[in-house]
Amino acid sequence: MIIEKELMVVSESSRIGVLVERQRAYGRRLCEGAAAYACECPDLSLGMMEWRDLDDSRKLSGYDAFIVRVLDDRMDRILRRTHKPVVDVFFGKHREGFGVADLDNVAIARLAAEHFTSRGFREFAYCGYNGINFSDVRRTAFVQAVEQAGHACHVFVARKNDPGDFSENVVKGERYAPRADEAKAIRLWLRKLPKPVAVFCSHDLRAHQVLALCQDAGIAVPQEVAILGVDDDAILCGFTMPTLSSIDPNGFETGREAVRIAREMLRDPKARSVPPQSFVKPLRLIVRESTEVYPIDPPWLSDALVFINRNAANGISAADVFAHVGLSHTTVGSAFRLKLGVSVQDYLSKTRLSEACRLLRSGASVTDVARRTGFSSVQYFCRVFASVYKISPLAWQAANVR
Repeated sequence: MIIEKELMVVSESSRIGVLVERQRAYGRRLCEGAAAYACECPDLSLGMMEWRDLDDSRKLSGYDAFIVRVLDDRMDRILRRTHKPVVDVFFGKHREGFGVADLDNVAIARLAAEHFTSRGFREFAYCGYNGINFSDVRRTAFVQAVEQAGHACHVFVARKNDPGDFSENVVKGERYAPRADEAKAIRLWLRKLPKPVAVFCSHDLRAHQVLALCQDAGIAVPQEVAILGVDDDAILCGFTMPTLSSIDPNGFETGREAVRIAREMLRDPKARSVPPQSFVKPLRLIVRESTEVYPIDPPWLSDALVFINRNAANGISAADVFAHVGLSHTTVGSAFRLKLGVSVQDYLSKTRLSEACRLLRSGASVTDVARRTGFSSVQYFCRVFASVYKISPLAWQAANVR
């Protein structure tokens, strides 16, 4: 009865406090998604909190619910004492009574494994943190996906990370370089890895560090070590040479889900008793220079494959591929059939259709997909798509978009 009374009090207008890091892309996108959802709800408003606000009971009393990266047990105790709904957007561990809006870290890791295996890698590695939940889950899922594909995975074994240190220097802080002892250990690990190797990193900050350490050690990226991160942080990915490939984990949708769950917990006693949990699928993988390589001989064949993946949507033909590598159609065609089991034209079509599937899954119209993947007409695109997948693009989209 007490809960029902409290729900009635806040049902007309509720204010939700949001406490996440905002210095990097994922936190900003999460806030953007939260704001977008709140704007659709006239009965909600959001307040941006600072970390120090947790020590100010007067500020906490001004909110009806909280969306927070719950980094440690101290934060847990403070938020629990408010007796108000809490949605955890970090999910470092299960916290009784808190809702959860977080990323599907297993799906993120599988997407990384698919990217590397599709490029023909046979050596794989993972570099993250030890004892930090999101990194541990991504590591386990990546190793499993690689092993299911018939390969082994080399894991950087670090000393167990202190959650407090991680919170201060990675989540709250702006420390881009790893500790000196950690940097030395990662550099030695990188030198010992078999080459060429595909390295999946827990997030863009770690990938940024790994790339810098490769350069310090004289290891070529991506020719010897291909590097992939998570978050699609424009600064971390762009302030490197080569630029970093990354997975967009869909922080925007996670923010929307967080507000939706907080609102549900405010208004539904059942949701307050059994808080909802939502794990958002990654949006897409963005290929940049750090993974733009194929570990295949002869070297010009890797160059040809990179050229195709960069330009397939621009309507290039097999003749353009021959001209790019400066070899005859007989030489190039024979290498494609021997190494890849397909003709150049078939590989071009496969690449276009793979991108078409990604665009369809994102909700783009069939007409837009046909245009963006380099097909001469919508009708031709539909015929080619149906001949390969035995289903129309529209029907495929209906079955694969949640």
